[in-house]
Amino acid sequence: MVRDDSRLRAVKLIHTVAWAFFASCIVLIPFVAWQHRFALAGILIGTVAIETLVLVANAWRCPLTDVAARYTDDRRPNFDIYLPRWLARYNKEIFGSLYVVGIVWTLVAWLGSRATERGLVPVAPQAHRVPAEGARLSPCRLPGIAESLQCAAIHVPEVRGEVRGKAATRTIGLQASSARCIASSPMIRGWNS
Repeated sequence: MVRDDSRLRAVKLIHTVAWAFFASCIVLIPFVAWQHRFALAGILIGTVAIETLVLVANAWRCPLTDVAARYTDDRRPNFDIYLPRWLARYNKEIFGSLYVVGIVWTLVAWLGSRATERGLVPVAPQAHRVPAEGARLSPCRLPGIAESLQCAAIHVPEVRGEVRGKAATRTIGLQASSARCIASSPMIRGWNS
């Protein structure tokens, strides 16, 4: 071991920047999935998966940890990175859990989006909602979702005409989490808000 503080600081800085990049990817996954930007969510998930493979191949240690170890005898959890000791110690547990939650959130949002595109939309009880004139409510099932999930497809006659300056012919459904309408086109979002 050669003691070299300037090289150790350089490795710690590079390691901290790399950690910040991957931590940002993990934190962003559920947010981009919530925005239905599934391609970007997939890129973030894949990027972190590659880093995970690197860690697995290196016995769950970052390769930069071995580089930093050449320049110091210190072996505290944060000797190789500019993070608080507790965060460096529990980094894999914290961000590994967030990564798994982000993947599950993305999968659920994607499946929900696919169900919405097919006209199958989970809805809350209809006591406070009045369907559009000519609409009919029919029970349905979401494939692959637990049978306890109650849902219904709301069939609304096609709407033709001008909506915010654009022609529209869409089927509209009610979303479970709010009373606003959702549709496959953003130009119709906001009806009944």
